[in-house]
Amino acid sequence: MAALKHSCDVMAEKPFAPTRADADAILDAVARSGRRYIVMQNRATSKAPG
Repeated sequence: MAALKHSCDVMAEKPFAPTRADADAILDAVARSGRRYIVMQNRATSKAPG
């Protein structure tokens, strides 16, 4: 949320919030800031593809 307050876009890993209330607070902050908030899922594995 500090990054949003400083007009930065944010990329977070899934899950992006521990509770529904925290998620709602983040989404409200994103809406007020007008910045992008992207949620990614790390799919790293110990095996190489192929």
